[in-house]
Amino acid sequence: MFYVLNDIENPSIDEDEYDDPPFLEVHEELLVNPDGGWHSGKKLAKPPENIIQVQATPLFGYEGAPPDYYDDSISLISPRLKNILLDVGVDNVEFFPVHITYRDRKESYDWFAFNIVGLSHSLIDNDKAHTNENGKGLIDSSINGFSIDEHESKGLKIFRLSDNVMTTVVTQEVKDAVDSAGINTFAFTKPEDWIMV
Repeated sequence: MFYVLNDIENPSIDEDEYDDPPFLEVHEELLVNPDGGWHSGKKLAKPPENIIQVQATPLFGYEGAPPDYYDDSISLISPRLKNILLDVGVDNVEFFPVHITYRDRKESYDWFAFNIVGLSHSLIDNDKAHTNENGKGLIDSSINGFSIDEHESKGLKIFRLSDNVMTTVVTQEVKDAVDSAGINTFAFTKPEDWIMV
């Protein structure tokens, strides 16, 4: 069984108090990202040499640490989620130290940027996917539910979809380990229920 890591939903937050995600705005105009970005599925050719500095602003009066998983202009992961991945035997993720500072607050957090090495083809409904002139799916194909062939996962416990690199998939083992640790700052969505436009 596979699940999509869903950083749009944050079960730890009272939806009546906070209207819409995201609850943390990362100031991406200040980021210095590596060549190729964080979503290529390949090892970084020029990894960051220094601690990555990230400025963020909590929205809607949000208080607390950044979510354990954030995947947008930069891919961020908490130390505890990083440790869980390593404990279950994930060996295809590169981690780089990040220092997150909240603007207008005396708060900062030491997190990690992550780069997943490995892409897997999904089985996206081709009628709903963007394709090139050869009819092949693009890295930003729309998704309205999909499935994963166990063989296509190549034995990886975490990987991105080649059809849409902003979609990260994990195995049941990873989900169980996260649930057992009580981490609830992001959600797991079944592939058949995952929508990306």
